[in-house]
Amino acid sequence: MKYLLLILLLFSSFINFSQTQIGFYTDVDGTYNEGYYDELEYNPKTQLSLRNGLKEFLRVDIIRINSSKNEKGYVQFKGDKIVYKKTNWGNEGKKEIEKIKYENLNAVVLGIDSFFVSNNVLLRNNKETTTEILHFLQQFGDFKFAKYYDFKNSLKKTYLVKTSDNENWLSFPSNKKEFKTMASNHFYHVPYLKRNIENGTLTSDDLESIIKIAQYYHTYENNDYI
Repeated sequence: MKYLLLILLLFSSFINFSQTQIGFYTDVDGTYNEGYYDELEYNPKTQLSLRNGLKEFLRVDIIRINSSKNEKGYVQFKGDKIVYKKTNWGNEGKKEIEKIKYENLNAVVLGIDSFFVSNNVLLRNNKETTTEILHFLQQFGDFKFAKYYDFKNSLKKTYLVKTSDNENWLSFPSNKKEFKTMASNHFYHVPYLKRNIENGTLTSDDLESIIKIAQYYHTYENNDYI
């Protein structure tokens, strides 16, 4: 009888455990993905909705112009300036509020994200360069990439590129034809990107993924570490 109970117990355990994959990566829906996914095609049923906090006070380090000293505090991005305070507690924080124009800043460090100030930003529809704060994305080869947030227009994003032979940051257009021309000129060295940009599969909506793929390709070609 004892042996029969032991056999039944082992059989029951086998059935229970066989329903669960052990040692595999899955997303929140239970879809098996082997620990990686295609950034251009992955579209899970359940998606996180993150609140955009760039309009709130955020814990940062700031570096003022002509200074190498990091100042810790809290900032709120507003138009052409940041609102800065050293503490985020009650009336004490309100007394220390300071408005700092972008031209008086070198950088803002938010967690692992870096924002820097450039006075050579040529946005679309602008005939002259302006001074803006940009979110650094990637740097490889002759290219630097950044993202511009329009704090006056619901945080509308614009992607920019700067090459070693040009002092200005140039923005990628959203117009399909113009985007295809500019993107092909900057990513022609990556066969997959060149092909899919020219046939219209990849558009300006895919720019962040395009930049990552180009960076991975550069790393692979130069035998660097990711």
